[in-house]
Amino acid sequence: MKEFRVRESEAGQSVWRYITKLMPGASASLLRKSLRKKNITLNDRKLEGKEKIQAGDSIKIWFSDETIDKFMGKEEKVPERKADGDELSGRIVYEDHDVLLVNKPAGLLTQGDASGEKSLNDEILAYLKDEVTPVFKPSVCNRLDRNTSGLVIAGKNIHALQAMNEIIQKRDVRKIYTALVYGEMKGKGKLEGYLKKDHEDNQVRLVKKSEDAHHI
Repeated sequence: MKEFRVRESEAGQSVWRYITKLMPGASASLLRKSLRKKNITLNDRKLEGKEKIQAGDSIKIWFSDETIDKFMGKEEKVPERKADGDELSGRIVYEDHDVLLVNKPAGLLTQGDASGEKSLNDEILAYLKDEVTPVFKPSVCNRLDRNTSGLVIAGKNIHALQAMNEIIQKRDVRKIYTALVYGEMKGKGKLEGYLKKDHEDNQVRLVKKSEDAHHI
């Protein structure tokens, strides 16, 4: 048997979501059967799986240690992309218990990709390494292109991530971009078009009209 104490950053999710993240190698049918047989308990009580967990809750899993370790697999660690939390500290614009606002410099990926290059999200995970668990990892809520600098919001716990993602989806956050223009600009005018990304060369271009482009 192993006991897991819910951390504050993990609170607010259903116990079913918690245990499926904790043991991704276990089948859903096995976990449901274990709930029915009280082989997985919440604060020593039988549960259904939809209960919301709170910080300090006790989740006991009555499997052998070897079985639990097998179902958990290798604990995912902060990606080894030479990320340094100290690099991030100088670019933090605001931080509280729930969120982190960081200035992303141009040239840095917001999230990692197949290239294996260091990303802003890697730096955030390194900076908030004490909040990283097998069940929860802090993450960015919005993204900026590699060559765009600006503010990126990160959620430090599940509640903050859910709240910020909802705000962004509802477009309650106003985004303002400033463009750098080379050359001499004369008079006033309006530039209107569509942004289209070429995934082969990872470039974004301004086009007159395209079905798969974003209007600006």
